Amino acid sequence: MVINSKGDIFIADGQNLHIQVFDHQGEFIRTIGRKGQGPGEFITTDNIKLSLYKNQSLYVCDFRANPNYQI
Repeated sequence: MVINSKGDIFIADGQNLHIQVFDHQGEFIRTIGRKGQGPGEFITTDNIKLSLYKNQSLYVCDFRANPNYQI
């Protein structure tokens, strides 16, 4: 889980193989990704690392797949 400077919350959802995004009040905004092995897809969220950088970009690393990508 990571929280950006606006208070948005990003949570890796292992049951549904996507990332859930909530606003600072806990209201659901959207999902990111889905199950699969292509761009924007996850094999598993058990090995996903979420990171925020200074520019508030969300970086997702799926350690079971090779690609890292920026959202």
